[in-house]
Amino acid sequence: MKYREKYISTRLSGAAVVSIAASLFVSNIALAQTAPKIETVVTLGQDTNGQVENLAEGPDGAIYATAAFDRVLWRVKDGKAEKFFSAPKYAVMSGVYWDRNDLVVSVLDKSPFPARGAGPAPGQGAPGQGQAAPGQGGQRAGGGAEGQRAGGGGDGQRAGGGGGGFQLNRDIGPHSLILDRSGKVKATVDGENSSFFNGLARAGDNWFLITDSAGGGLISLDTKTKTLTQWFIDPMIRPNGIKVNNGWVYLVSNGNVYRIKIGPDKKPMGGAVVFAMGAQTDDFGVAPDGTVYIPSGKTMVKVSPTGERSVFLEDIETTNSPAAYVTKDGKWLYWTERAGPAKIKRVALK
Repeated sequence: MKYREKYISTRLSGAAVVSIAASLFVSNIALAQTAPKIETVVTLGQDTNGQVENLAEGPDGAIYATAAFDRVLWRVKDGKAEKFFSAPKYAVMSGVYWDRNDLVVSVLDKSPFPARGAGPAPGQGAPGQGQAAPGQGGQRAGGGAEGQRAGGGGDGQRAGGGGGGFQLNRDIGPHSLILDRSGKVKATVDGENSSFFNGLARAGDNWFLITDSAGGGLISLDTKTKTLTQWFIDPMIRPNGIKVNNGWVYLVSNGNVYRIKIGPDKKPMGGAVVFAMGAQTDDFGVAPDGTVYIPSGKTMVKVSPTGERSVFLEDIETTNSPAAYVTKDGKWLYWTERAGPAKIKRVALK
């Protein structure tokens, strides 16, 4: 399926930028006066791996969590977890998000990452732990022609992007599964074989945006017409987590959180502007008022809509959480452990 219409981001000078890593562990960063109490909501089950990848909230108020390599979608409510949907025919389950009546789940035919023991791709360093969860690969190198993948040459290979990087597999096979409220698959929309569908967010009625962590862009999914189109692309960005709030698309890539304005025509208005630098994370949560919560290492960093930063939690009781989510009413911040059997945790924001 061809969706390579190009929207290249521009680097805007003078944009307000918040540096997180530079001040995360120094004394002048503000600390919360009273640390919120962390609750363990539930410990998810585990089939063979249990590694958790994404969180979302359903219309029923439940939290939904994808187990990437168990290919299970968990439904969590009232302190209990149940298997809502499973997709054993696929290799990976990554993104999840709800519309009013439809649930979209991203799945992959094959893992984007080299199998454990396969060794590094030619000219690249070895991946730290063999097969990694979605969002844990080497960085992409920049440069190249508009819309091309760096290091691709004639064969379309992705570059590993600096020290310790490695090539992604080129035969991934992404799909968007559209489910009804009971968890039954209504439709399957196939992506381009080399795309890596990772993060997922609702952008409007029947409209979702998907991060393509291999192609360096955002893919638009129309669940009404069952079509995929290229919404945004930048060869310097390798997007991972994504959220949409108040007309802005937030995404994390290469240690930064970017924002892209959605225009009246539902197309990108301008380029990707750096909102927070040094965000070493896979994902983040955005509150209704635009406050961003970023799990980084063992810390939860808070960035206000106007750029003030603080350490919201000094110890989130896990390291490198792969997913964070703020509920639609702004009352709760959820995050999860990465390795299974994973615990889902939360704190009250109001």
